Amino acid sequence: MAASSSSAILVETVGRTAGGVEGNDIMKTTTLLVILNLLLAVPPVAAVETLGTMEASAYEAVPPEVPMRVRPMANSALERDLIAVFQDALQKSGYAIVERDGTGQGAYVFSFRVTGEVDRERPQSRLQLEGQGGSRDAEDLALTLRWKVGKDRDKQDNRPQLLLVRLSDPSDHVVWEARVALRGGPGNSYDAVSGVAAGVVMEIGRDVIGRQLP
Repeated sequence: MAASSSSAILVETVGRTAGGVEGNDIMKTTTLLVILNLLLAVPPVAAVETLGTMEASAYEAVPPEVPMRVRPMANSALERDLIAVFQDALQKSGYAIVERDGTGQGAYVFSFRVTGEVDRERPQSRLQLEGQGGSRDAEDLALTLRWKVGKDRDKQDNRPQLLLVRLSDPSDHVVWEARVALRGGPGNSYDAVSGVAAGVVMEIGRDVIGRQLP
């Protein structure tokens, strides 16, 4: 009778142990399924488009919230359109804006230029050389020089786009400079500069090496 009782206890113990292991496995599997469902329910994070790569050098400290006057260097049609873009970015960063026609006394000057962009309002001209010859025995060759006026669209599209920024203090000393290599061709320069403007303003007064914007 003692032997039978011991056998019954052993079987019962083994059964409980097996049941416990199976229960743990089920719980682990259920937990993994719940985690997987949660991961699948989270929308993927959209990749941030890089519009430019920035380098900057700071020569002196720039006081916060100083008045700024925005000035285009080349005064092209594109740069005139971008004045309001930089004014808005500076205002959002806490800088007071001095209008171009204002006195500007005590104001820092935020100058910028977009290189590689040909002014759409200005036709491009180039020198064209043409030769006219007569018979085989002719010793003289008539050469004609002509100015050809037109817009070289293909050359414009291949030009590298750069945004150059220079910040000068009221004494006209340069205190900060930045250079942004823009992505894309001349056709979307406005959008590219508008996209990086806030990032450029955020780095005023700092040294920057290879920062991807925005």
